[in-house]
Amino acid sequence: RRRGACGRRGVMVSTVGISRQILTLAGEAPRGLRLALSLHAPTQELRERIMPRAARAWPLPGLLEAVRAFEAATGEGVLLEYILLRGVNDEPHHADALAELVVKGEAGKRCAGINLIPYNPTAAGAFAGLETPSDARCKAFRTRLRNAGVKNVTVRFSTKLGRSVGAACGQLAAVEVLAQRRPR
Repeated sequence: RRRGACGRRGVMVSTVGISRQILTLAGEAPRGLRLALSLHAPTQELRERIMPRAARAWPLPGLLEAVRAFEAATGEGVLLEYILLRGVNDEPHHADALAELVVKGEAGKRCAGINLIPYNPTAAGAFAGLETPSDARCKAFRTRLRNAGVKNVTVRFSTKLGRSVGAACGQLAAVEVLAQRRPR
C-alpha cells in the first residue's frame, strides 16, 4: 500500500448543490467517490430562506435530479446534511417533508444517510435571529425521521466541540466573513 494514498471510500465531496457540477462529477467520478449535499431544508421555499443564493442558483427539483443521476452513475448513495435551526427548519412537519423526499426516492434511491447538525451560534446568526435547538428537539427530529422509514439518521452533537471559543462547525467561516466586511 502506498503511503498517502486514499482508501477506496476515503474521499467525500461536500456541496451546497451546484447541479451542473454534480452531473459532471457523476460522469467523471473515480470509483468510490462519495457526495454529501448540504440540503438544510426539504422545500425550495425554505431553502431560499436559509441559503438564498445557493437555492436560487440551483433550485431543488434540478438539484435532486442531479443527485439521482450521481447515484445512478456511481452506485453511491448521497449523504444529506441538514443544519437544525430552532423554529426555522426543525418542526415536525419539516421532518415529515424531509422523510418524504428520502422515502419516495426524490433525494435518491440509495440515500447514504442524513446528518442532522445542531446550529452553532455565530454573531451573524444572532443578528439574523438564529438559535440552536435543544438536544431533545434534535433527538425528536431524528426519531420522527426514523419512524417515517428513513435509515441511518445521525445527530452530530460532536459539531458542538469548540463552540465556547468560536471554533465549532460553521463558526470559523462566519468569523472570516465578518472580518472581511469590517471597514479598515
